[in-house]
Amino acid sequence: MRVRVFQIALIEDDLAFASALQELLEMENYQVFHAATGAQAYALLQSRSFDLIISDMNLPDIQGIHLMKFIQTQLLNQTPYLFLSAKNEELDIVLGLELGAEDYITKPVQAPVLLARIRKILQRYYPLSPQPEHLGLSFRALNLIPETRQVFWQENEIVLSCFEFDLLEYLIRHSHQICSRGQMLMQLREAGTQISIRNIDSYIMMLRKKLKAAGADVDLIETVRGLGYRLKN
Repeated sequence: MRVRVFQIALIEDDLAFASALQELLEMENYQVFHAATGAQAYALLQSRSFDLIISDMNLPDIQGIHLMKFIQTQLLNQTPYLFLSAKNEELDIVLGLELGAEDYITKPVQAPVLLARIRKILQRYYPLSPQPEHLGLSFRALNLIPETRQVFWQENEIVLSCFEFDLLEYLIRHSHQICSRGQMLMQLREAGTQISIRNIDSYIMMLRKKLKAAGADVDLIETVRGLGYRLKN
């Protein structure tokens, strides 16, 4: 199955923040193109089409609100627009939403929250075709879809970081056995993740919290003392 790679235009003049955000989005399999000014954004959006525009409100040469309206009216571009800005005044937020932005998120923002908001916008504009059940991985009421990197407990979607998703996928694929920390670390490193073996326990703890919040049993991921972890039937 060919998986769609969404194209995101990131308009942000803080280069350090833009670089970190681009890295985060690319880890989630989005293709990101960056512009640091309104002029660069205008040229970028003329050169190719995008599935989502993420923009700051304050740019060196134009306000984000004016840029959005210019793009919509002059380029006749109706790509969904997400504001991500340190400006947290109620007037700015209301104005951005009323003029057509799909969402307005204030900085700082936690990565899982931002990724969940992005997914919601993309799902609303570009709904996925129903997927055959065999494309997902299941364990009890847990369903993991590798193609879209989504996880559900019954009907509740669980938003996971890239590392958490990879760990859970490994546990489900090896649900018939005990998974050692070394095995899980090797799997993550093969996928390009640079973490230490001490991080495994921290990610397992976060996974348990998120699974419990979605309604799963608190001991769904069982610790086998001295050996590692396994999913509990």
